[in-house]
Amino acid sequence: MNEEEIKDIESTEEEQVDTQEEVEQPELKYTDEDVDRIINKKVAEISAKKERELEDKLNEAEKLRKMNADQKAKYEAEKKDERIAELEAKLNRKDLETEATNMLAGHDILANEGVLSYVVRDSAEETQTAVNGFVDLVNELADKKVKQALAGKTPTKIGNASQPVKKLSEMTYTEKVELKAKNPQHYQTLLEQER
Repeated sequence: MNEEEIKDIESTEEEQVDTQEEVEQPELKYTDEDVDRIINKKVAEISAKKERELEDKLNEAEKLRKMNADQKAKYEAEKKDERIAELEAKLNRKDLETEATNMLAGHDILANEGVLSYVVRDSAEETQTAVNGFVDLVNELADKKVKQALAGKTPTKIGNASQPVKKLSEMTYTEKVELKAKNPQHYQTLLEQER
């Protein structure tokens, strides 16, 4: 081989290696600029949210600073009443969830968060109505499933029920063949009984 052929072979091998490296490297979905832009956008959103929260707190503080003692007391009482109402609503919701869980347990239905979110309402009466509707729905679906599971082919009658069952030894050859063709299980049982 001369030097030109060797150089051609080496360059071909280098091209093949370069091509394999290109194929093996996965394509990047995002460029560095895209990632930087996404990160900067998220940071800006978080910063804006924090600034709004800080501004709200400053406005609240300024509002309180401008109020006289009576206004401050009235404002703080209103805030306290709102918080009490919020806590009472949560407590009421918890009580209704407990009651709904007990009602469902009385019907052998296990209540999880999904079921409770479906049946618990704002009042005890509405919750009771929702629980009753849910129980009716579950029972209806269960009945359908049971009927569906039980639906099927009615078993065929084995021989003539009014006639006593004969032993294999008492049957004719034709009766034995007919029994084996129609009901092989019964034939096998009679065969084992005679052994």
